[in-house]
Amino acid sequence: MSNASIAAEPWADLIGSLTHELRHEVSAVLHQVELLRGNVVDELTQRRSLAAVEANAENLMGFIDDLTELGRIMRGEITPTFRSIDVGELIGASADDRARHLDWKAPVTTGNDAWSTFTDPLIVDQIVTGVLNQYDRDDPDADAVVSAYAQRSTDQYIDVVFTSDTSGLVGVEPFRSATLDDGLSMFVAHKSAELVGGTFGMLGSSRRGSYLLRLPHTERHPADRR
Repeated sequence: MSNASIAAEPWADLIGSLTHELRHEVSAVLHQVELLRGNVVDELTQRRSLAAVEANAENLMGFIDDLTELGRIMRGEITPTFRSIDVGELIGASADDRARHLDWKAPVTTGNDAWSTFTDPLIVDQIVTGVLNQYDRDDPDADAVVSAYAQRSTDQYIDVVFTSDTSGLVGVEPFRSATLDDGLSMFVAHKSAELVGGTFGMLGSSRRGSYLLRLPHTERHPADRR
């Protein structure tokens, strides 16, 4: 296989994944249009159809935003601005902005800088936004709170777990990094996490919709020891 063919493979996967997601959203819009064209459409059906069209249009705009962000990452146009920040402050800020969605379980501080990460807060906030948007896409009619909590995985990393499961904490093993098969927004979250020396992906438990964002711990991050 030529080098050009090998380089083209990820983009072929991207096109396939994106085509599937776009077809789903556009088909949903066309279905609602057919309903609205019916001879008899009561007011309740009209309101529901218009709300569905609006939701699908927002999802399509989300795909465009994800593609734009992925393009910037792949072209090397994003330069992270690193600083040391407490994980509770970092994720808690997103929780405050989206209180209806995110229930942040702040970790218990066990010492100075025990929960500090060396990262770009804006990039992490974009990842959190992508995760919450994915929950909305997976179950748009639900109003369930997404829980997030942190734990130290090793001396090098802090794990932030997101889950909609209310039965208890979710284990972090097995874990796999997000791929295009998991959806464009999840893949963008993974590539964004790589920019700050972390990773993002799915937890391989029986619980549905559990994600893990692994961030470097301040004291162990190479860039913090310069």
